[in-house]
Amino acid sequence: MTIHFEVLAPVIATAGAGAARLARAGHEIGLAVVGQFLFFGALLTPLELLVPARPQPYFRRRYLTDLLHFCLNPFLINAGSALLLAGISTGLSLLIAAFAPALGLGFLAKAQAALRAQPYWVQLVEIFFVAEFMQYWVHRLSHEVSWLWRLHAVHHSAEHLDWLVAHRQHPVEAV
Repeated sequence: MTIHFEVLAPVIATAGAGAARLARAGHEIGLAVVGQFLFFGALLTPLELLVPARPQPYFRRRYLTDLLHFCLNPFLINAGSALLLAGISTGLSLLIAAFAPALGLGFLAKAQAALRAQPYWVQLVEIFFVAEFMQYWVHRLSHEVSWLWRLHAVHHSAEHLDWLVAHRQHPVEAV
């Protein structure tokens, strides 16, 4: 078997560049997690201590569990979401290019081009409303469909409620 290094070198270089981008992204996510923890902790902890909905200890049982969810889930969710969205986007683009004209669905390619031609702020507004709509229905279904409930039940497993427990979520559910 012959190894063609001239073919392999660009693949290795691309993988190395991708790993460097992932490391930078991980560092940025880590900084965001620390910033959010400090911000929400400084804003909401005093409110919960001064005006509690019901009396409970601040360092309650399973506090560490919720802290781990808060710190680790952003990495897992962002990585999973990026992979999933990249796969869906690539797959749909290839399917539209390959099969839409043959099936008489040429309008899909035109719709795709029209969406790409929109200003970014319009795309962001559309993405916001579509995402909110989808999150609402996914949440509703996660209470009614048994296999979705098994993932969503992690969020409802808390005995005490505070700002940190709101981040208790199964990472697969969030993706």
